[in-house]
Amino acid sequence: MSAGREPTASPRPAAAPDRVWWVYAMIVLAAAATGLGAAGAFATTLGFGGPTRAVVDCFAARGFSVADEAGFPGAVGEAVAGACGNDIEPARLRMLLAGVFVLPVVALLLMTASGLLVRWQLRPSRVAVPAAVREGLTARFAELCDSQGLTGRHRPLLVVAPPTTGVRDAFTTALPGTRHRVVVPLGLAHADRAAFDTVVLHEIGHVRARDVRWASAAWWVGWLVVPALLVGLLPVLGLPATALELFGLSLLTAVVGAVALLVLRAALLRRRELAADRYAVEATADPTRLAALLRSRRAPTGLRRLFGHHPAPARRLGPDPVRRWGGFVLAAAVGVVSMATTQSLYVLAVSVNAADRTSWQSDLGVVVGAFVWASVTVPAWTRRVAAGAPGWPGTCAGAVVGLVAGYFLPIPGLPYVVPDLYGSYVVPLVVALVVGALAVSVLTAALATRLAVPAPSGPRDVLSRLGAVLAVAVTLALMWNATTSGVLGLHITGDLLGVRTGNIRSHLTTAGFTRLFDYGPALLVLGLVLVLVRGRRPWIGWTTALITGVTAVLGAAIATLSWELRVQEGLSTARMNFLLYQRWWICGIAGLVAVIGVALARRRVLRELPVAVLCGLVSAAVAGGAQHLLVLNLSGYGKHAYVLDHVMRGPLWPTLVAAVVALPLLLPVAAALARWVSRRGPVFLAVGVAALVVVLTGLLLDGRLSRVTISEGDGEVSMAELFLAKQSSSAAPYTVANSTAPPTSTPAEAPHGRVLDQAGIVAVLDRVPAMLPGGAKPADKPDSGHTTVTPASCDAELVKYDAVKDTLPHTGDLARAYEVPAASTLTGITVLVELTSYAAEPRPLTALDAQLAACSRFTMPRKSPRGGTLDVRMAPQRPTGIRYPANGYSLAVPSSQGKTRFTVIQQQRVAVVGHNEVVVAVNYAYVNPPPQATLDLIDRVLTGTVNGVIEAI
Repeated sequence: MSAGREPTASPRPAAAPDRVWWVYAMIVLAAAATGLGAAGAFATTLGFGGPTRAVVDCFAARGFSVADEAGFPGAVGEAVAGACGNDIEPARLRMLLAGVFVLPVVALLLMTASGLLVRWQLRPSRVAVPAAVREGLTARFAELCDSQGLTGRHRPLLVVAPPTTGVRDAFTTALPGTRHRVVVPLGLAHADRAAFDTVVLHEIGHVRARDVRWASAAWWVGWLVVPALLVGLLPVLGLPATALELFGLSLLTAVVGAVALLVLRAALLRRRELAADRYAVEATADPTRLAALLRSRRAPTGLRRLFGHHPAPARRLGPDPVRRWGGFVLAAAVGVVSMATTQSLYVLAVSVNAADRTSWQSDLGVVVGAFVWASVTVPAWTRRVAAGAPGWPGTCAGAVVGLVAGYFLPIPGLPYVVPDLYGSYVVPLVVALVVGALAVSVLTAALATRLAVPAPSGPRDVLSRLGAVLAVAVTLALMWNATTSGVLGLHITGDLLGVRTGNIRSHLTTAGFTRLFDYGPALLVLGLVLVLVRGRRPWIGWTTALITGVTAVLGAAIATLSWELRVQEGLSTARMNFLLYQRWWICGIAGLVAVIGVALARRRVLRELPVAVLCGLVSAAVAGGAQHLLVLNLSGYGKHAYVLDHVMRGPLWPTLVAAVVALPLLLPVAAALARWVSRRGPVFLAVGVAALVVVLTGLLLDGRLSRVTISEGDGEVSMAELFLAKQSSSAAPYTVANSTAPPTSTPAEAPHGRVLDQAGIVAVLDRVPAMLPGGAKPADKPDSGHTTVTPASCDAELVKYDAVKDTLPHTGDLARAYEVPAASTLTGITVLVELTSYAAEPRPLTALDAQLAACSRFTMPRKSPRGGTLDVRMAPQRPTGIRYPANGYSLAVPSSQGKTRFTVIQQQRVAVVGHNEVVVAVNYAYVNPPPQATLDLIDRVLTGTVNGVIEAI
C-alpha cells in the first residue's frame, strides 16, 4: 500500500450473497446424465467387439469355454447360452451406473487438478514481493475480512502476484477442503486504499457466496460432454459410417449440449460477478468506487459477449440487475436438467428389471425429476419475488420451454424413442405438455408470491417451504405422468382405429387413473396445508368456508340425483360407465367453481391461488365421497367399488383437468374482477357460486358440455375392434384340457368381465395347474425384457406394445409359468399364463394388429458370446374355440448350437373379457418338427387354458 495515503473508514458488514446450492445440484445431475449416455453408447457398441467379459466368465463358471461352444450338446449348450445371456443386462446396468458416477468424479478431479495448477503457478518462489508491501496489504486484508465476519479457518488467504506471473486482474481460487485464496496483482499496492478495498470486498463476496468451486466444475462438465461420448464410441470409431448411422443424432446433441452448457456457465458467472459487485457496493456504501474501477474497461463484443465471464460495465453499474436471477434462461436450464434426470432414472430403472417393465419405472423418473425441478424453482422464484423482480411472463415461459424441450431432447448416447413412441401424436403431446407446464408454473409463481410475504422464522416457515416444494412436485408429476401416458394410449388406439373425438375424451377422462394418483392428491393437499399455516393470520375465513361448503353440497346433490333419476335395471356397461363418469365430472365442476369463487373472494388472486386450489380439491373430494355414500344407500350401487376412486381419483382428476386448462386463462379476468366481487359480501358470493354450479352441471347433463367433458359412447371402442380391426374371430366348439365346459351365457351377460383385485387374480391363477396336462410343474418366468430389433418400424411397435401396460391403470396383475412334458421337443413346453384386470372398461389395451403388420419378419441380436443376429418370423393366428374377442400369433426363430440346428417357437393367445385380459403363451424348441399329437396338445393347452381362466373368473 502506498505510503502517505489517507486511510478510509472500515467497511460495514454486508449480507452474504445468495448461496446458489442448486447450481451444484444441476452440475452433478448434468454430469451424471452425460456419463449415463456415454456408458449406454459404450455398452451398445461393445457388442461389436465380441463377447463381453461377463459372458466369458459366466461360461467358465459353468465349465465351458467360449471357444468350445461348437462342441456343446444341443439342449445343454442352449441352456448355458441362455443363462449367460441373462448376465448381459446386469453387466450393462453396472456399466450405466459406472457412467453415472464416473463422469462427476472426473469433473471433480479435473477441477482439483486445475486448482493445483494455479497453486503451482502461484507458488511462493514465484510471488516474492517486498516484505513491507506484503505486510501492509495483508494487514488491510485481515481488517476487511474481520469486518465481514471471516475469521479463523473461514478467512481466505491473500496472494499478491507480481507482474512476472501474468496476473492482471484479481480472482479467487479454491480446492475442496481447503481455504480460499484471493489473488490480487501487485499493482493494487500502488493504488489508493479505496480501490484495494473495493477489489478485495468483491472477491470476499465470491468467498461468502461459495461460488468458486461450482464455476470451475461447470467449466469442466461443459468440455466433457463430447469427449465422454467419443469414449463410449471407441469400439466403433474405426467404423465411421456405422458410428454416424447409430449415433449421428447423439453426436449432434452432444455438441449442442456442450455449447449450451458453456453458454449457461458464462451467464451464471456474469450473474455471479453482479452479485459480488453488489456485495462490494453494500459493504463500502459508495457506488462511485466501483464506477471508478470499471471506467476504463471495455464492453465485450461478439462471441466474447456470449461466452464472457464478466458483464458489460454499463450493466454492472446499473440498478440492481441481480433481481432478475431466476429469469427465462435459468428457468429453462432447470427444466432441461430435471427432464434429463427423469430420462436417466427411467433408463436405469428399466435396466434394473428389464424383464418386468411396470409403471414404477416410469413413475420413479417422473417423481424424482419433478422434485428436482420444484426443489430448485420454488426457493429461486421466492427470492426473485422478495427482491422485487419484474413480472412473471418471461420466467414462466422459460419454465415451460425447459420442461417440454427437456422431455424431447435425447441424452447423447442413449436411443431416442420419443418419435417412435408417439408417432404423429407428438404435436398433440407438445400442446398438452405446454398447457400442463404453464399451469404448474402459475401455481409455482403463486406459492412463491405467498412465501415471499414476510413471516416469523421458525418451524412453521421451514414446513411451509417444504410444503410448497411438495405441492409443486406432486402437481408436476401427476400432470406429466397422466399427459404422457394418456397421449401414448391415444396414439396406440388412434393408429388402429383412427382419430375419434370420443376416443380423445375417453383418454382425457381416465388418464388420472394411474398409480401416482393413488396418493398424489393427498400429498398435494398436505403440501398446500403446510404452506397456508405459515403465518399467524388465519388462512381461511367464513367466506372461503361458505364457498367451499356450498359447492361441495350442491355437487354431491346434483351428482346423486343425476344417477338415481336415470339408472335402471338392464342398462349396458357402457351406459353405466357414462353415468358414473358424469357424476365425477359434476364433482369436478363443483371443485372448479370453488377455486374460482375463493380466488375472487380473496382479492389478491395470484397470492391467494393456493388457498383457492386447496378449497377446490376439498370441495370435489367431499362431493365425491358424499355422492358415493348417498348412491350406495339409495340404490345399493357401488358396494364392491373402490372408495378411493369415488373420493380421490374420480372427482379430483376432472377438477385438476379443468383447473389446468382454465386457470391460466381465467386468472387475468379474476384479477380484474376480484376487488368488485369481494365487496359484494359472502352471501352474494355464495349465491353466485351456487348458480354457477347449477348452470354448468345443467349444461353437462344436457349434453352442451359433452365436447369438452364426456359423452355417451366415449370409450365404447371394444377390445374386439382393437384386436381384430377389420377381421372377425369365429366362434367354434373347443375343448378345455382336463377341465371346464364352454360358457352358456353371452359375453355381455357373463360375470367374467368384472373388475378383480390382486387377491382375486391370485385365486384365479391358483386354479391353472388343474387346467394343464399331467406332469405340469411350476417354472421360472421367461425373460420378457425388450430387445432392440430391426427394422426400426417393428421395434417402435414392440416398444408401444410393451408400454401400453404402463399407460393404463389396472387393479392387479399376475403371471405364472409352468413346464409341461411334450414329445419331440428339446425341453418340453413352457406355458406362461398372465391375467390383468383394468380399472376402466371398455378400454383399448394393445397394438397387436399393428405389431403383426410391422413385424412379419425382423432380426434381433443373438444372446450368445458368438454375437450375430437371429431371423425371426411372426404370423397372425386367429384363435378358434374362444367365445370372447381374442387374437394370437405364432413366432418362429431358426437357431443353432454348434452343428445342431433347431427352431424355437412361441405361440400366444390373448382374450379380452370386460375389464380383464387373459394372455396364455407357450414356448418350445425342436430339431425335427414334432408329431401331430404334440401339436394338438399345444393347441389344447392354449385354447383350454384361456377358457379355463375365463371360467375361473
